[in-house]
Amino acid sequence: MPMATYLYCVRSDPVSPADWLAGIDGARVRALEVDDLIAWVSDAGSTTVEPTVARLKAHDAVCAAALESGETPLPVRFGQTFAEDGATIAGIQSRARELRARLARVAGCVELRVVVTIGQDADPAPSTSEPIDASPPGDASSAGEIEGPGTAFLRRLARAGRADLARETGCEEVRRAIRAAAKMIIVDQQRCETVRGLAYFPVLVRHDDVAAFRDVVTDTLPSQAIHLSVLGPFAPYSFAADA
Repeated sequence: MPMATYLYCVRSDPVSPADWLAGIDGARVRALEVDDLIAWVSDAGSTTVEPTVARLKAHDAVCAAALESGETPLPVRFGQTFAEDGATIAGIQSRARELRARLARVAGCVELRVVVTIGQDADPAPSTSEPIDASPPGDASSAGEIEGPGTAFLRRLARAGRADLARETGCEEVRRAIRAAAKMIIVDQQRCETVRGLAYFPVLVRHDDVAAFRDVVTDTLPSQAIHLSVLGPFAPYSFAADA
């Protein structure tokens, strides 16, 4: 019975992975020819691959290795698995025109992610619309005892939501400023996202312009209240659409 085939990325140049490169669950990564495209794949025990930290890291490591080996690859989202090689080839062929267009879009480019921290604490001030507990200490009618742990949790959740909104709003202001300053360098960019208390936005730049873009970020909004850092380069996940 043939093994399932796990797909990492698709590329337009005939580059094969190094013999030592291991992917999901330690499987050897190999090249699969699909007409004029090359897919980097490995064998999988099932067509369903559950996400784990180790597997996510392995998937990203393969795409990173592909990025360092010739033309920019089109990274595929985690978990794309087919019944066997023939099904993989058929699946890629059915979308070949779309995949070629996306490869052309990211050719010679890498993804960078600009992480934005607004001030020492991005949380907004507490809302004046929230009720104030004016009960004396030990009073059984205090707000904390009346509202219960569930309501208290919802209040904390609401505060976190306002903090995320503040971060994202500040991030969008920085994104627009950098877009104006680096308009000759940026090939494409996405809107800000907020994850785990951090706001960031992805940009697509030519590989040769990475250092120049970092210089623009360093020179943009040099306020002590705003800290910017640039992560990457990465394979262009944010610009691969739903590949």
